[in-house]
Amino acid sequence: MSIQILDTTADYLARVRRLDSLANTLGDEASRSFRSLYLNLATLLETYIDQHLGIAIRSWQSRREVCEKQLGVKLTDFRRWSVIDGIILIRNTIAHGNGRLTRLQLDRPLSTLNQIRTARGDVDAGDLVLTDASWHLAKEVSTEFLVWLDRMFRPMNGALDY
Repeated sequence: MSIQILDTTADYLARVRRLDSLANTLGDEASRSFRSLYLNLATLLETYIDQHLGIAIRSWQSRREVCEKQLGVKLTDFRRWSVIDGIILIRNTIAHGNGRLTRLQLDRPLSTLNQIRTARGDVDAGDLVLTDASWHLAKEVSTEFLVWLDRMFRPMNGALDY
């Protein structure tokens, strides 16, 4: 049995499209279901970068530092980085707080709320609220980010097909 590793931008963009097709089938529990999609989307972004670096990295802060040191790519130069940062914060709220703000996030409530709102999410009584609009923005900006990363990583990897 062989395990296939996603290694092209096209593979990652196809996974984003599959997640989007799942989003289109959501019913009344959409906000809770969007949480799963966000986890998958953020994981795709992490995996894409880690794969191109050839190592697994535990945090986005480390990912930013390693990309800049090893590749000369400053992730925060992506023109919609604030939305990516919001997606990452939303992912952390889901993964570490089960959809509720974590203690660390509650220590800086205004900053946390602003980051979440940048990605069109919201908070209601400490619970993360995601909508169709927040999902579509996350999908759109993540797709742009993957294509931007492909251009940044291209000198290292050659032209990628998508």
